[in-house]
Amino acid sequence: MRIVILSMMMSADGFMEGNDHDINWHVWDEEMDTYMMDFFKTVDTFLYGRKSYELMISYWPQQQGEFAKVMNEMSKIVSPTQ
Repeated sequence: MRIVILSMMMSADGFMEGNDHDINWHVWDEEMDTYMMDFFKTVDTFLYGRKSYELMISYWPQQQGEFAKVMNEMSKIVSPTQ
């Protein structure tokens, strides 16, 4: 059996996105980048819903850098529904 860890961006009042699916509210800075790169060392697979995966696969392949490398190379499991 494997351990599943949920990691997601959420506002203090429990929202994941704004109007019209806006996700520009969260801050991505050097501290967050360092945290996520350390976190990635503890996982071996990403688990996505279909819609999230479609957003990710349309964005990350064109990106460069260490973070993009992890996002593109990590094993992924995608749910066939939402």
